[in-house]
Parts: sequence; structure tokens; C-alpha cells
Amino acid sequence: MTRFLDFLGTTTFLVLVMCGVIAEAIVLVLVHQRTKRGPRPLEVCTFLGAGLAFVVALYAARAHDGTSATFIIALTGALILHVWHLAVLSRR
Repeated sequence: MTRFLDFLGTTTFLVLVMCGVIAEAIVLVLVHQRTKRGPRPLEVCTFLGAGLAFVVALYAARAHDGTSATFIIALTGALILHVWHLAVLSRR
């Protein structure tokens, strides 16, 4: 169990999470294109993009042992995408 918990604290785990978010976005956009059901692609990209940017910030903080330019840019990107997502939802 401790090995599993140690793995959750590695940058490898964060890379796997990033890959999962990207795969989820691709699947949701493709499903919407085929069936015209589910969230619109812009909603998917802004929502999951904010989450992906946040995970990139976590990765940068973990990989560089603290604050770096990548961390600040990724966290700012997450905020911008989050606000953009809220604006997209408010136009429904």
C-alpha cells in the first residue's frame, strides 16, 4: 500500500493523469461530432483545458521543487480557461 501511495506522489502519476484528460477530451469531442449529443466541443476544451493546465502546474511544482515560470504560466492558464468556461456556460 505504501508503494501505491508513493506512486501517487510521483511526476509519472501526473503524466498519466494528463494523458487521461487528453484522452477524455478526444473521446468527448468525437462522440459529440458523431451523435450531436453531450457537451459541445468548446465546453469540453475549456473545462478539461483548465483541469489539464492545473495538472501541468502541479507537475511543474513537483518536478522543479517549487515555483517556476512554468508553474506560474500553467496556473494562470488554468484560471483563464476556467473563466472562459464560465463565460461559455453563461451564453447557453
